[in-house]
Amino acid sequence: MFSSGVTLALESASQAAKLTIRELGGEKVDWDREFSAHMMRGIDVFRTFVTRWYDGSLPTLFFSKTQQASVRSQICSVLGGYVWDEKNPLVRDHARRIPLLADLVSRNPPQP
Repeated sequence: MFSSGVTLALESASQAAKLTIRELGGEKVDWDREFSAHMMRGIDVFRTFVTRWYDGSLPTLFFSKTQQASVRSQICSVLGGYVWDEKNPLVRDHARRIPLLADLVSRNPPQP
């Protein structure tokens, strides 16, 4: 992963600062929903990518000769730290899509 630890540290600091400012301004902040749940969404995406690297699914996608540019871009976006970008299908549905795509790629090798 490209600087996943740095991404998580910076996002948690940024999110905590925003919520603290709101709370100090008298607004009620739901720390479980607005901080913890938010952070866990990103952590879960990183966790899936690490797990899927070691089970072979992610390398299958990464090194496939039939890989589409859009899939490559989606993978690189996550590896670059965009783990909260719900427009990316590999963020939105990471646990299901990575093994599904790897299975499709391995079933359809490139034609000579």
